[in-house]
Amino acid sequence: MKTKTSTYALRLPISLKSALKFFEGRRAQGDRKAFRRILKRKGGEAPQAGDEAV
Repeated sequence: MKTKTSTYALRLPISLKSALKFFEGRRAQGDRKAFRRILKRKGGEAPQAGDEAV
């Protein structure tokens, strides 16, 4: 049996396009070295009661 696949154009809503544009701009401003330094730093405080994501 032969499988036939098709490619359909995907039209994104304008709101999603603007969100993508926003995050692409933010990504360009990011500093990966600073990000890694923050993630790997020693110390800090353990999670406290009330820190749960809602």
